[in-house]
Amino acid sequence: MSKAAIFLLLFSLFAFRTLVILFHEFGHAFATLLNSDGDVSVYIGSYGNPEKSFRFKIKRLECFIKYNVFAWKGGLCVPHGKNISWKSRIKITLFGPLTTLIIGGIAAASLLLFDTYSLPNMLLFALAFSCGLDFIFNIIPRKTQIKLHNGSFANNDGKQLLHLWNIRNVYNSFHKASNHYMEKEYAEAAKLFENCIDEVSKNRDVYKLTIASYLNAKNYKKAIALNEKYTELYESDFDLEDLVSIGVIEIYRENYIKAFELFEKALESTADNHIILNNCGYALGLLERYDEAIVYLDKAISIDETFSYAWNNRGYAKIMLGQSADGHSDLLKALQLDDQNSYAYFYLGIYHFQLKEYQKALDFYEKAFDLDPETHKIQEYIDEVKVILKLSL
Repeated sequence: MSKAAIFLLLFSLFAFRTLVILFHEFGHAFATLLNSDGDVSVYIGSYGNPEKSFRFKIKRLECFIKYNVFAWKGGLCVPHGKNISWKSRIKITLFGPLTTLIIGGIAAASLLLFDTYSLPNMLLFALAFSCGLDFIFNIIPRKTQIKLHNGSFANNDGKQLLHLWNIRNVYNSFHKASNHYMEKEYAEAAKLFENCIDEVSKNRDVYKLTIASYLNAKNYKKAIALNEKYTELYESDFDLEDLVSIGVIEIYRENYIKAFELFEKALESTADNHIILNNCGYALGLLERYDEAIVYLDKAISIDETFSYAWNNRGYAKIMLGQSADGHSDLLKALQLDDQNSYAYFYLGIYHFQLKEYQKALDFYEKAFDLDPETHKIQEYIDEVKVILKLSL
């Protein structure tokens, strides 16, 4: 084979690798449109990042295609329908890799029509090879998860299919719980997920989602109880999500050093996860290691400038270091991004407390409490400022 032919083959493999992403994700999308009545979003070249992408919409299909083909990292199909049956979910998940398998099979069969080193033959080989690789990579269940743009994680198609098979007897309850979780109705989600555990006690994902739901619902006692059972089953094989969940539990238990160590260990697997970086900064703030906290929070903000909690945690760290003006600015930015962020109001209370503006501090503390009574130690701060106000009367 000549150098020109080798170069052409390598170029074809790259070109078809990007094209296969299109085949795969539109396979998912086509199945979604046929098997649900909801909208579907497709991301080509990213795992859910709409920025720097060509966008188009055709009826229920919305598509984002990254401009820079050389920066493509894969793709993602997001069904938005809430009433998708178990069989439909199986079809949607399966049809992505199945599409590339069918196209690859047709390309492989067509190789017999052309001479071995002809241009059509090399192009067909590159297409068949790329499609086959995509099918194998996605249909075999993998432990390694895919990091999505929003900081969450997803399993590959094979792992999702295995999960769907395991929950087939409780799918309706699990699906309702998932919808509640997506709507941030965590207490409702937690109860439904927990009801599924008895039926699928060996399904790790159900345990993890139940614990995550209770943590988000601020029901730490239930989360801790379930985590103890989960630890007995899976401690030898903890993954990144487990480390983060247990770190949050350790924050609640006021074991801040242990929490920070768990978050740092999680970062070993994903150094650019803004949520985990923020958790590190938050834990360091609780340890009064404010300079170190800012390093993590700066990085979290550089990765996602819309993440409100990183801004409020950095603002708090700056205020505690005496950088009041900069800290105050960060807190206002946090509220601009999320006006329901209880911690931003809480830290504004601390800002005004340091200025001895005690009534303003109380107002912000109470606002934080109204938004989330579980805001860390908020009642202690309210009680403290009330005593000062009473003494000053």
